[in-house]
Amino acid sequence: MNKMLFENLAKLESRRKELEIEIELARHAVLQEMQKGGADTVKAEVGTFTVTTRKKWAYSDEVKVAETNIKNLKKVEEETGIAKFEESKSLLFRPKKADDPDNPNEVNPSGAKEASYI
Repeated sequence: MNKMLFENLAKLESRRKELEIEIELARHAVLQEMQKGGADTVKAEVGTFTVTTRKKWAYSDEVKVAETNIKNLKKVEEETGIAKFEESKSLLFRPKKADDPDNPNEVNPSGAKEASYI
């Protein structure tokens, strides 16, 4: 197998997490700058930045109980076979923990075959 493919994906995943943090910090800074300037919209060469408002709903206890009942009904249908499922394959990558860099074989609780290529 091509070891470089695995190493490249691991590096990209690491960069993605770093970029997500950097993006959130930048969003916060831009939002504060716009609010400080009293601007709802800023047009720039790279695009338009707009402050938006979203609603966050808080539901009554009656609705919360109904949601819990639905979750319980779903679980019953899953356990009894009434509910059906489809399986799809995807890739899961877990980087080595920084405190244990010498342990290339992490325990796999699913029992699936695991290989160390990186």
